[in-house]
Amino acid sequence: MLYDTFDSLLKQYVQDQVSIGSNTQEGAISSPTKFQNSPSELQQSLEPHQPTKAWMEDYLQTELNRFKNSLAVAQGPDNSEIQKLVDSLEFEKKKTQLLENKVEEGRQQHQLLEEKLSRLEQKLDGVSTTTEERIAANKGQPATPTTSSEHNQLKTTVEMQGRTINFIRSQSDPAKIQKLQQDTENLADRLAKGIKAVKSLHEQNSALIEKQGEKHKSLEHDISSLQTASRNQDVKQKSLGKDITLLRSTSDNQGAKQASLEKEMLSLQKTSESQEAKQMSFEKDISLLQCTCQSQGEQQKTIDGVVSGIKSAVESLSQKGESLAEAITSLRSSVEQIQETQGSQEARLSTLTSLKSLTKQVKEQQKKTNILQQSVDTLQASAADWSLQDFQDLKAKVQGYPPAGEIRQLLAEFPSLVDTKRLLAKYPPHGDLERLLKEMPPPGDIKRLLGESPSPADIKRRLEELPPSGELNQLVRDLPKLREFMSEVTARSSKHSTPTPTPAFMTKDMTLQLITPKMDRLEDALKRRCMEMIQISSGLVAETVDQANARTLKSEEAIQALDGRVTGLKRSVDENKKEFDAHVTTSRRNTDETKKLGQQIKELERSVGENKIEMYEVENDTAKRLEEESTELKSLKGMVAVMTQDVEKVRKDSRTGIDDIQFQLVQMTDWAKNFSSKQWHDSVAQQIAAYVPAQFAGQLDSLATRVSHLETRSHDSPEVSSKRRKGANGSPLVVNGHH
Repeated sequence: MLYDTFDSLLKQYVQDQVSIGSNTQEGAISSPTKFQNSPSELQQSLEPHQPTKAWMEDYLQTELNRFKNSLAVAQGPDNSEIQKLVDSLEFEKKKTQLLENKVEEGRQQHQLLEEKLSRLEQKLDGVSTTTEERIAANKGQPATPTTSSEHNQLKTTVEMQGRTINFIRSQSDPAKIQKLQQDTENLADRLAKGIKAVKSLHEQNSALIEKQGEKHKSLEHDISSLQTASRNQDVKQKSLGKDITLLRSTSDNQGAKQASLEKEMLSLQKTSESQEAKQMSFEKDISLLQCTCQSQGEQQKTIDGVVSGIKSAVESLSQKGESLAEAITSLRSSVEQIQETQGSQEARLSTLTSLKSLTKQVKEQQKKTNILQQSVDTLQASAADWSLQDFQDLKAKVQGYPPAGEIRQLLAEFPSLVDTKRLLAKYPPHGDLERLLKEMPPPGDIKRLLGESPSPADIKRRLEELPPSGELNQLVRDLPKLREFMSEVTARSSKHSTPTPTPAFMTKDMTLQLITPKMDRLEDALKRRCMEMIQISSGLVAETVDQANARTLKSEEAIQALDGRVTGLKRSVDENKKEFDAHVTTSRRNTDETKKLGQQIKELERSVGENKIEMYEVENDTAKRLEEESTELKSLKGMVAVMTQDVEKVRKDSRTGIDDIQFQLVQMTDWAKNFSSKQWHDSVAQQIAAYVPAQFAGQLDSLATRVSHLETRSHDSPEVSSKRRKGANGSPLVVNGHH
């Protein structure tokens, strides 16, 4: 009876363990995580069962031997009964081994449950700590499936706990099972509530995360718009910098052009100074020519023709000077226009208060332009004074001169100034000539004397008979002295001499006869001397005319050179005028560019102001949004704190339930260990010995003897020894440790 109940209990336990093991294996496979025990833990869990297993094997072996002996003694050899007993023993042995394996698997499952529960506690503890970090780190990102995996793990844990409770229910009394079931149901309810709370918190968290992500996206969109606006502002600032650099380069180019213009004005001033020096030399030549004309006396009329030619040349020069004055006035007007444009440019540039450095550079450039304008004004004033005053004087001086053809003809016939001076130096002094002309007889007497004069042959002969010119000159020089001496002699003779009778041969006629030849000789000598002087004068006049002609040619060459210089000056003035026109055009172009730059700068200032306003509005919006985000974050933190408190409550409740389950598992483990204890086996053996009849032991002994007898007989006969007996399951029988 006890054996049957024990056998039924063992079979039911084995079936329950098989069903629980299969279910636990399926749950372990379906769970997302797999757990393995270490070899040391497995060895520790198997150590308490090793002595029990060895004792049970020894005990069963001894009992089997006794049973064999009793069977051999009681009944003798019966192969069928022995085979049944052997099969039953093998079956019981297999059941015991299977029971031990199932108990070991239950222990391992219990350890796995403990590990899973500990890990679940760790995960529940980590939920509260990582919630805020996930909210802060996963803004705008989709929620990860970690919470769902945790829910699955909790679900699998609950299922495993349910299986464990079913196992405990099958192995414990109804009261404990009912209590454990109630605790488990309470724990399941708590876990369900916790899972629902966690799910609701997860949903709220995901909704908040989605809202936060949307706000974060809108904030990112605003930030991207701000970045694009800042990039556009940077591009505008760069374009403004490029425009400013272009304006600076333009001002530098304008400064360089004005420096080159200053150099050209200096060269023009030097050219005008050299032209003025040449004009002064020309004036000196004209003054020298005028002095020469004045010193010539009556020959000045011939020089008037030359002066008329000079007049025409001077008129042409005056016309050229007037054209030069007109060019200078146009240059002055262009410079005034440049100054006006520069003034307008300064007025426009002064409006650009934001570009102080550029305004300073333009002011410095304007100062340089003013200095250049002053130098141009002084040069124009001096050129205007020189052209008007000097040419007007020349024009006034040469208005009454004869035409240029007569002047050229006279200059061709007129000797040079040096020859004229040399010829004039050969003439006798002016006083001697005047005295000689005064002492000469009247023109009528001279004509009468010339009429009464002998023929040219006689004159020539007489001139040949005359003494040399030196004696005549001496005689002419001594004539006044002789006259004075004659007058003194006559005076003395009239005062002191007594009248004496004049001899007959010294009459008046005789005196005239004596003086007449001498006077004739003297008259001839004077005529000859006058002819020589006239010839010499005519030769000198011819030489003077030749020299004057050469001088006139030289003057014409000088006039032509002056004309070439004037044309060169006019050409240079034209070139300067062209350069001034080019400079005026460049200045106008620079003015237009400056206007455009001023407009661009105004537009940039307006755009900068608009961008500042937009930036201010965006900053205000961003500040408001940040305040809203901060308030929402605070509310999220409060919700997370509440969720953390709820999770903590769930964790505590689950901890208490797990502690209860662990306590019950410990009790079940102790109860399961009781099956393998020596006391239990002793009590079972005592029960068997108490309730099993005495003949049963004898039967077992007889069976054992019969089995041994059969074995010895099988060893003795060769036919039987070649065959092996097989059990009901097809495996060879084992008797005394041999097949």
